[in-house]
Amino acid sequence: MPKRKSTDDGDRKCLGTLKVETGGRPLFGLSFWPGTKIKSKQDEENEDIYYFCTVGGNTGTVYAIIKDKNQKLKLEITPREKFVDDDETEEFYTCCWTTAERISDNEDEVSTPLLIVAGAHGSAKIADFTQEPNNLALVGHGNAINDCRVHPIHPWLLVTASKDESARLWNVITRKCIAIFAGDMGHRDEVLTCDIHILGRLLCTAGMDNTVKIWRLDTTDIATAIFESNSKATKPHIVHD
Repeated sequence: MPKRKSTDDGDRKCLGTLKVETGGRPLFGLSFWPGTKIKSKQDEENEDIYYFCTVGGNTGTVYAIIKDKNQKLKLEITPREKFVDDDETEEFYTCCWTTAERISDNEDEVSTPLLIVAGAHGSAKIADFTQEPNNLALVGHGNAINDCRVHPIHPWLLVTASKDESARLWNVITRKCIAIFAGDMGHRDEVLTCDIHILGRLLCTAGMDNTVKIWRLDTTDIATAIFESNSKATKPHIVHD
C-alpha cells in the first residue's frame, strides 16, 4: 500500500485547528463572510480580518482569523458573535451571509452584515448582531431546510432548498416569500442543494430524487413578484416548470 504523503509542509500546511463546542452535535455547515471587515470594537486595531460562521446544533458562531503585520495568518481563531436558537431541539444544517443597507448616526448609508442560518425546523433565521432583538425568521417551508443561497446581484434575495420537495425565493428585508419552485415539474423528494448563476437569471436545484432542475428567475411573473414583495402582502408566485 503506497505511503500517504504528509501535508504538513509548504503551502499545504494547516494554519490552525478549531474545536467547536456543540454538545457533541456535528457541524453541518460553514460560510465565509465575503469581505475582510465587520465593524467590531474588538477588531478596530486590525486591518485585515477574515470572518466565517459555523452551524451545529441550535447554534451559529462567528469566528475571526486575523492577519498579523507580516501578512501571515495567526493560528488562533477567536469567536466574535454567537446566535443560539431558543429551541434546543433545533439542528442547523446550513448558513450564508447577506447585507442590509442602513443609515448610520452620521446619516451615511452603511451595509450591515446579516447571518442566515436554517435547518431541521424549516425556518430560516436572520441574525443581525447590530440590532435588538437580533433574530428574525423566514417561515413557510413544511419541513427542514437543507441549503440556502443569496442572490449574487440582489443580496436581499435568498433561495432556500427544503425537505418538503420545494425551493423558495425570499425577500430577506420584508421577510416575504416571493416564489415557490415545486409542483408537477418539480422535485419528487427532498431538495438537498441549490445555487444561483452569477448573472442572477437561473436557479439550479438538486435532491434525493437524483434530478437537477433549472428554473428561470428573469421571467415577468418573477420580476413582478419581487417588486411586490417590497410592499404588498401578496401570496407567493408558484412556479411549476
